[in-house]
Amino acid sequence: HRNHNDHHHLLTTLAHLHTTGHTTTWPTTTNTTSSTPKLPTYPFQHHTHWLTPPTTTASATAASLGQAASDHPFLGAVLDLPEQGTTVFTGRVSLDALPWMADHTIQGKVLLPATAVVDLALHVGNHLGCPVIGELTLHRPLTLSDDTARDLRLTAVRSDEGAVCELAFHSRPSEHDEWSHHASATLTAQTADASDASDGSDESDGSGAWTTWPPAGATPLDVTSAYDDLTAGGYHYGPLFRGLTAAWRDGDDVYAEVALPSATDSSGGGAGTDGYGIHPALLDAALHPLVLHPDETATHQTSLPYSFEGITLHATGATAIRVRLRRTGAHALSLTAVDPTGAPVATINSLTLRAQGSSVSAPLHSVRWTRRQPSPHTSTDTPGLTQLTLTQALHQPLPTTPHLLIHLTDPDTPHHPTNHQPLTDTLNLLQNWLTDQRNTNTHLTLT
Repeated sequence: HRNHNDHHHLLTTLAHLHTTGHTTTWPTTTNTTSSTPKLPTYPFQHHTHWLTPPTTTASATAASLGQAASDHPFLGAVLDLPEQGTTVFTGRVSLDALPWMADHTIQGKVLLPATAVVDLALHVGNHLGCPVIGELTLHRPLTLSDDTARDLRLTAVRSDEGAVCELAFHSRPSEHDEWSHHASATLTAQTADASDASDGSDESDGSGAWTTWPPAGATPLDVTSAYDDLTAGGYHYGPLFRGLTAAWRDGDDVYAEVALPSATDSSGGGAGTDGYGIHPALLDAALHPLVLHPDETATHQTSLPYSFEGITLHATGATAIRVRLRRTGAHALSLTAVDPTGAPVATINSLTLRAQGSSVSAPLHSVRWTRRQPSPHTSTDTPGLTQLTLTQALHQPLPTTPHLLIHLTDPDTPHHPTNHQPLTDTLNLLQNWLTDQRNTNTHLTLT
């Protein structure tokens, strides 16, 4: 048919015959004359329709923010301020990210161990080429809670020669502005000979203590009730911090074996040693033999490290150590730690303890300003009374009057408790008023 395509019409007719029961012979219908279409010369254009959140500074890496990354588990970034000779280390700690820290509970409060501050200072010193802690003083404990993370800031200022660094350690609750000062330290480049840690620092040390283990002549101590005694003293240690396994006494020296639990890993929930110079739980457990010392068992006060002197780290990654604790004073001691082969791990020339009493469990104090309203019985009808605001008193000559009343704050103006300008203005006012002889017979009242 002239109005239909012959090929299409033929196939349609054959299909109709087949569906109505007639036998048909189907011809080969492959069109051999058609050619394969060519692909376009340009690449396929891919358009996705998924919503991709924009990159924000909260999810950006330290490098993308112009900072260096830190490999310490507590820290995230390092920022150098070259013009000031200052390096700032920042990070964040929380019980959600590091749940093992809940094993360090003192008088009912979860505290960041002092040994964690030591390890942070060692990390900073190693980064800046000042690996020895000359002195470290703890000012206030860092308390951790289940619902709040703590931002960390360690600020190190290098000396002109670069051989000494002054370190300050601060923290604050996340999304808050007020920082708390927890510790300060002096870091030096002077390193001690590692052999001094393993063979004794003087002739009375017994240089064979590490080559012969347990030390010859030392008396074994029963450690089965050590952690019960510590709990009674306010130290509530969880499994990770219960690393004391054996102890001996030789005169005033206490020797001990300390180890981290075997089931450790590098995730937040475990206690892997990756990133730490010496794991805080391991170094903290090295101090637990003090409960076996007669001077320590005689006191019922909870003592915590207050200051350190001469801390040197000789090796990293230790999971088991042998330690010697030597009393150097009523509340002071020295510590030497080696690995099971006798190789030096760490030395502390002096550690001073300070009794805490019940202060750890008490809430931290702060200044709070409360506005007091004038008494309704206050009379302003006093003869010769002149009233001025603080602003008026500062910017105009004071009148010579028997009674001068100055209002330090404006009731209609909100006053932020951290704004110290009114105090400064009041001090200037009083200094000027006291030096003016015309005010000899004037009674000044500030409200």
